[in-house]
Amino acid sequence: MTLRPPDFAPTPTAAHNTPSRGRRAWLGLGVATAVLASGCANWLAPRSIEMSREDIQLKLAQKFPIRKQVLGYIDITASRPQLAMLPDTQRLSTRIDLALDDTMFKKLHQGYVQASFGLRYEPADQTIRLDQVKLDELSMPTLSPVFMDALQRLGQQAARDVLQGYVVKQLKPEELARVDRLGLEVQGLRVTANGLAVDLAPKGQMTAGR
Repeated sequence: MTLRPPDFAPTPTAAHNTPSRGRRAWLGLGVATAVLASGCANWLAPRSIEMSREDIQLKLAQKFPIRKQVLGYIDITASRPQLAMLPDTQRLSTRIDLALDDTMFKKLHQGYVQASFGLRYEPADQTIRLDQVKLDELSMPTLSPVFMDALQRLGQQAARDVLQGYVVKQLKPEELARVDRLGLEVQGLRVTANGLAVDLAPKGQMTAGR
């Protein structure tokens, strides 16, 4: 009689290890894919909100013309602001046409005023405002030196009163919602040759970096 070795069936441990390893592999792949997708979404997220020079110019122009009367007979009109970006100093500059109508002596003087300013972000209402306004130049060639001194003092105060804190942009609800959904927040403002960039960073990064 020939003896045959018994047929060995796979042990339960061996039979169940293969699908278990497969499930773990798929689970690991799924987690890795999710992490990678999350990281890519964050990496591909926009890092700034842009505002063009033309948009800032249009917003600034809404403030003008401005008319003021002094001494009861001199009408001063400021109009047509022309904006320039100064990325090297992180400021902006505007040249504004100036007209002084002397109604008593029936004489019209014309010139311009040059002012510069920075920008600041106000978290309380999500606005971008003009800040640190400075009168750089005031020119009115036909005006006497005595009146020019008085106009210079008046112009410095008027520039601050008119421009300081003026809102050039308010972030839209949909912009804020997208920024929040991506886990970002406003980091700062950056003046460029073409306009303004509202730089974004992951939430908490600014606090951690301080």
